[in-house]
Order: sequence, then C-alpha cells, then structure tokens
Amino acid sequence: MTDQFDHLLNDAFDDFAAAERSTAEQAPGTAAVRRTVAVQRRNRYTMLSLLGAVLVAIPVAAYATNPRGNNSPPLPGSSVTASSSPSRTASASPSPSESATTTPTGASVPGMYLFRLDKNNGTATNDLLHRAPGGDWQKITTVKGPTVQPPNGPPLMAMSPDHKHVAWLLDGKLQISALDGSQVKTVVAATGTLACVGATWTADSRHLLFQTLSSDGKGTTLETVNINGTERKTLGTSTGNVECSPGSVDGATAYVVSSSGAKNHLVAIDGGAAPRTVTAHWPSGRQPIEVVAAENGSTRLLVATVADSASCGCSPPEQYVIVDTATGQVTSLDNAQDKAGSSPISGAFTADGRVVLIADRNRGNGSSVDPFLTVFSAGGAILGSVRLPDMTLGYLVGFDS
Repeated sequence: MTDQFDHLLNDAFDDFAAAERSTAEQAPGTAAVRRTVAVQRRNRYTMLSLLGAVLVAIPVAAYATNPRGNNSPPLPGSSVTASSSPSRTASASPSPSESATTTPTGASVPGMYLFRLDKNNGTATNDLLHRAPGGDWQKITTVKGPTVQPPNGPPLMAMSPDHKHVAWLLDGKLQISALDGSQVKTVVAATGTLACVGATWTADSRHLLFQTLSSDGKGTTLETVNINGTERKTLGTSTGNVECSPGSVDGATAYVVSSSGAKNHLVAIDGGAAPRTVTAHWPSGRQPIEVVAAENGSTRLLVATVADSASCGCSPPEQYVIVDTATGQVTSLDNAQDKAGSSPISGAFTADGRVVLIADRNRGNGSSVDPFLTVFSAGGAILGSVRLPDMTLGYLVGFDS
C-alpha cells in the first residue's frame, strides 16, 4: 500500500487534490486505514498521509477514489443478528459451510470478534460483532467515537485487541474512549506533525503507536505511549519510506517495513541508535511489504510479502508469511484460496498460535472489495474459512477465551 501512495503522491498530486475535493463528503475516515488492522492493519488499512496534518485528508480521498465498499449483495449466509451479548456454543467443531479445509486433527474456526466499519445511507456506522463457532455474526453494540467531527469526515478509529477501547487522532491529539463513546481521555495532548492518519494498538492492548514527521522533515519518527498517558517515548526515526502499520507486542519494540529504492526491509525500532534490519529467510523472489499482526507474548509476526519485481501504481498481489523475529524462520501460509494474491485487511494470532486473516482479492483495484477470512495453523496450513458479514471494512478484535 505504501508503494501505491508513494507513486500517486509523486506522480499525480493534482489528481489527488481533485479527488479530495470531489469526494471528501463521501469518504469515511474509518475506511482509510487497513491494521487493523490495522488495522489494521487494521488495522487492517493504515495510510501514509501527505506531509502532516494539513494534508491528512488526501489519503482518505484517495481511498475513496478506489472504494473498498462492498457494493454487491450480501454474501450468502452472512446474516447479522442484533444481540445484547455474545452468543456461544459448546461445540468447537466447524460446520460444513464454514470449513474450507480441515486438518487431520479437525482444528476448528475460533469464536471471534469483528469491528465492522460500514456506511448506511452515507453515514458511517461502526459496530462490534461476534461470531461463535458454527454460528452467525451477531451485533454486540454500536461503537461511538469523538463527538466533534472534522470537516473532512470522522477520524479513523482503531479498536483495541481486547475490544474495550477505541483510539483516534484528532486536532493533533491522541484520544481513547470506551466503545459507547464515554470516558474520553486525551493520551497525548500534542502529537506533532502526523505522518499517518491513524494510531496502532499493541497486541497487549495497553499501548498505542503513532508516527510523526521528524523535525527536519526527512524521516519518520515512531513513538509509543501507555493508554493512561504515561511512558511516552520515541522508539526511533527512519529515513526510508515507512509503512503505516507497525506491529508491537507491548510498545517496547515495534516492527515495521521500511523501503529504500526498490528494496524493502523488515526493521525493528526499539529506542536504539538506528532501526535494525531483521534477518529473515524470505521466500525466493519475495520481500516484505507490511506487518499485518504481532503475536502477544511471542516473537512471531504475520507479514505480507510481494514479488521483488512488484511495481508502483496499483496494489500488487500479496502473499503471507509468519516470521519469527528471534530466529529468522519464515513460514509461508497456504495461498490455495487466493492463488492470484490479495491485499490484507486484518490479521491476528489466537492464544494457541493459529492465524486468522481477512484479505481482499480485489486488492483495492476496482469498485468493490472481495473479502474472505481464512484460519491457518501455526505451520501455515488452512484449517477453515468463514463467510463475512456485509461490510465496507472489518477488523479482527479478539477471540473467545
């Protein structure tokens, strides 16, 4: 995703400005970031902004020009039922409709929570959903963010992996609240000039990461802070192009993909003199492009990779690997469900080491998103899949204990 925006920012600034003017009212702020998912990437979908907060709306508008909304009818079996509490079942075995592939051990698709970011008649609606093993997606609650909205749309909200808080960046402040919009707290009163439109939660749900432009404007500085507002510190500054989706367990060390020229590197930023490159045995002909998730209490990361020859101008097809940052071991995930490649929306590790990935087969190159969810073993084998609810975007935010 960083490659795409680098190309657009360098070669089509005028197109971006025009897109921003024509689509600002249509572009929900929540649809701009992936890590997860977020999310970002989700959040799942973190975007590089233009030279700070003044131009921060442009990646959102660019995202709107390549809408990631699901404009097709709801997927079969994708009903969402309102519920005041999660529905659970005693059985952990997947139903035939949800299991794409089953290992000899019969490993199941876990119960999971999803932060759905959607639009209803032009208004952003954000919901926390839950799905018990073998069941349907059920709405737990509507998620509310800041009451004050900027002119270009609501700020990007990121939900903590324990699905207890949401965080956002607004007017140079990093803030959090409960899911119902109460208990708003300013974690950082003055962030500096932002380099990315959203903050990223650590895997322990206790810290937030955010990126700012360095004082000389020639690098990106990665900072971390405890959600109670203490322990703010600078982890380091990178002079290369840095992906807006760092992965971290507890805020002490962050992992992010940095690029220099045509070569990408997975780097660790931990307060040392300079970011250090993580030595990993990448699949032949491939290089990292984005950190999708970090495993809590572990040294493993879920990382998206692209071919060494991937060019700018579109979202290149990506494949996924598990990287052990302690040993450099790389385990490829089975790509039987997306042989042509995809783009990550959100990913997470379960407590027992499985990997759950939501990805888009269209990779943002089209009028709609084609999301799918796959569960993998720690060894990369496909364990099963789940039909997703009708949504614009969705980020994994926890699993049943």
